[in-house]
Amino acid sequence: MNWQELLKSEIESTYKITEKLMDLVDEKLLNWKPSTGSNWMTTGQLLKHLAEGCGGAIRGVVTGDWGMPEGVDPSQMPPEEMLPPAEKLATVQSVAEAKKLLAADQQIALDTLAQCLEADLA
Repeated sequence: MNWQELLKSEIESTYKITEKLMDLVDEKLLNWKPSTGSNWMTTGQLLKHLAEGCGGAIRGVVTGDWGMPEGVDPSQMPPEEMLPPAEKLATVQSVAEAKKLLAADQQIALDTLAQCLEADLA
């Protein structure tokens, strides 16, 4: 089995599906979130989360670079910094911005995959 080709195909397919889902979002509803319950992301926050959720994680697994600032030790961070409440999460201002971030995230995923040796993937 060629793991490089399989993973590349899955990355391309998943990002294409995510972009199509983003196309369904009404720009006027980026600030919408459920009215009941608590700690919900807005639609804009969810789009940002979707757009930046995989490339960095793939890079972290492959290279050990999780994108933490120099000198920051995640094991020393309080829980509220590791997983902040929804109201502190960043958002996008448009679907176009989310799609641009998604494309950049996909490129990180593909570039990182290209660094992997087939034997290591197996």
